[in-house]
Amino acid sequence: MTNYQMGLFSKMIDLNWEIDNGGYNQVVKNALTEHYCKVREELVEDMGVAEFKEYMRMGREMFAPVGGYGDESPEEVERMYASI
Repeated sequence: MTNYQMGLFSKMIDLNWEIDNGGYNQVVKNALTEHYCKVREELVEDMGVAEFKEYMRMGREMFAPVGGYGDESPEEVERMYASI
């Protein structure tokens, strides 16, 4: 990943956080989402679709909960985090 691509990816992460946690009204969230989509498009265009998909897959794999996403019972989730 080039420095330029890392900058775009970092911007995507920042925008995603702002959308989810910024406490903005829907109009601002929509504008941030539009900006996020443009940054993501630019990154995909620069990296290429296959490389972008692979990079995202590796990231999800690296940061996924031990048992995967969403199929654990509350007790399983509690045990996973208690063991950390």
